[in-house]
Amino acid sequence: MDYRYGNELDLEQVTELYRASTLGERRPIDDPEIVRSMVERANLVVTAWDEDLLVGIARTLTDFLYVGYLADLAVRESHQRQGIGVELIRKTRDRMGPRSMLVLLSAPFDILPSREVMPRAREAADRALRLDPTLADAHVSLGMIATYYDWDREAAAACSRRALELGPGMADAHVCREQSLTYLEGKLDEAKAELEKAEELDPLNINVKIRLGFVDWYRRDHEGAIARFQRIIELEPSVWLAHSGLMCALASVGRMPQGIAAGERALGLGGDRVTHLGVLGHVYAVAGRTRDARRLLADLEERSPTGRVSSFWMAAIHVGLGQVDEAFERLERACDEREGSLIVVAVAPPVDPLRADPRYARLLRRMGLAHLLPSG
Repeated sequence: MDYRYGNELDLEQVTELYRASTLGERRPIDDPEIVRSMVERANLVVTAWDEDLLVGIARTLTDFLYVGYLADLAVRESHQRQGIGVELIRKTRDRMGPRSMLVLLSAPFDILPSREVMPRAREAADRALRLDPTLADAHVSLGMIATYYDWDREAAAACSRRALELGPGMADAHVCREQSLTYLEGKLDEAKAELEKAEELDPLNINVKIRLGFVDWYRRDHEGAIARFQRIIELEPSVWLAHSGLMCALASVGRMPQGIAAGERALGLGGDRVTHLGVLGHVYAVAGRTRDARRLLADLEERSPTGRVSSFWMAAIHVGLGQVDEAFERLERACDEREGSLIVVAVAPPVDPLRADPRYARLLRRMGLAHLLPSG
């Protein structure tokens, strides 16, 4: 396999690749001008070639010093599961500055396993702090690692506090604190207050608004979550995660047809991430559409040998199907691998049917989260 840098590409080859990778279903590839702009305005493009055949592309926008946004990662279906996507990401990172972080917009939850990504992220943040101990962003990164990988509430709280000291006007620092409050401490009202501070600081930040919707869902304020996600969709109708959140909240109040419609809209907008497929499969199962639920479960199982599919989201589908033993088997596997997605287990409504089972308490104890178990 030959890997090349540069965006001087034949647009017909690019369009054909998108179509052959299935990503074309969620990109405007029928408009040549948009395709041209997508390629030409990306300032870091890595491609994979099998002789003269374009088989993969990673398209990134970056300043090469602070951050890069991976907008597209596409690999031809005939060449998938050969490590090409992983290598494209590695080649992308190689060209970025040593302090620069790569934000994986195209598939944030199912590219590399936590055990591979998180130590590298920690190393990068530590290196940044050695160069400049006052970097609030680096403390935010360490706080997120402490939350999603270490499951260490004291470290997460310390990192977010330091980030807030260094950057009191920084919305991301409040989001960092919110996530440790939500997932490691179960203090959902305090978590919501942190997000409201972040929204005051950055009122146009769509991710903060989406987090507020999910925290309302975790608080079982389902009607509040529905209203919030609907407002987000009015502002930004193309954001798939808002439609996914709306699906979750609608399903939680039994409005299954509307919830499934929202979930399928998310899918059409690019929500083919493992996270969304897991919750959509769960909703399908609860709604009695077991064939569709099993189809999504099979899709995730097909991806899982690559090591880039969280077992947690497959567990969510098993819960919907009433397969409790299979669900716990997946959850234990997620714990073994320290999967970041598992951190939502103590607050996510789809896990509610498992909470009375003794295996749920054992799982939280393994994670160091026994304090989140109900007293008595």
